[in-house]
Amino acid sequence: VNGYLPTTDDFALLAEVAAAPAAKFANALRWYSHVSSFSDEEKSAAKSAPVAAAEPAKEEEEEDDFDVFGDDDDDEEREAEIQKIADAAAAAKAAKGKVVTAKSVVVLDVKPWDTETDLAALEAKIREIA
Repeated sequence: VNGYLPTTDDFALLAEVAAAPAAKFANALRWYSHVSSFSDEEKSAAKSAPVAAAEPAKEEEEEDDFDVFGDDDDDEEREAEIQKIADAAAAAKAAKGKVVTAKSVVVLDVKPWDTETDLAALEAKIREIA
């Protein structure tokens, strides 16, 4: 379960598993086959999994709050004001509802094949479509 060597955790988990996993779970099947291949003597000689040592808490160094460009508070206030305006606009838009405009424009570019094409007849045929 943890690491590359079999541990007591592996054998405890093996005892909880009722049967071998299905073949579609290749990694679990490989683990099951590997851990079940150990003898009772080898299982009793297994060590427990090492407990990860907690890292000592690093003391955060206080950052120097020196502001090269001036007021930092104004930026935060301005951002909050912009956010309020955006939220109000979104609420107003949501209250209005969605306006559906069902219009479409279709432009047909028709070019005659020859100079002898009857343009009036062609126009009549095109207007029949609409």
